[in-house]
Amino acid sequence: MMLAELELPKTAIPESVRLNARSPHIYTSRTQAPHGAIWISCCYATPHVDKSTLWNHKLFLTVSVVSKHMAGDALAPHPQEAVPVGRLFVVDPLVAHWLFDESAWERKATRSWIGLQWEVDRDQAAQKANELVSQFNGRWLQLDDERYKNWRH
Repeated sequence: MMLAELELPKTAIPESVRLNARSPHIYTSRTQAPHGAIWISCCYATPHVDKSTLWNHKLFLTVSVVSKHMAGDALAPHPQEAVPVGRLFVVDPLVAHWLFDESAWERKATRSWIGLQWEVDRDQAAQKANELVSQFNGRWLQLDDERYKNWRH
């Protein structure tokens, strides 16, 4: 699930994205989204599968822009890992996945999470991940998830 660390340039986040990041409802927006991505935000996402047939041939490449969160994937070797600012990770919408504030059990209010996401065809996802790592002066992490182990070129 975890792919790389990216060096993101300073990016203005629209106020509507910031406001919606306070909600557990997953919000997406194309408003002022840079680099061909969409904004995605919430404060947490309970384990879920995106059941729409729209996602049968897609994967989500997501990078955290505002984050003190952990992300999870039911099939990953490490079912949940930190997704700090700049962390690029892949989400298979057909596999149970989730997101939560890393210190939610210690806090009354959950912190916001904001990311940029690229919805890509499954057969183009490795190529796009390599493009993002190159574009943002990234550093690949150790890929120990068999689904994505051969993505690095």
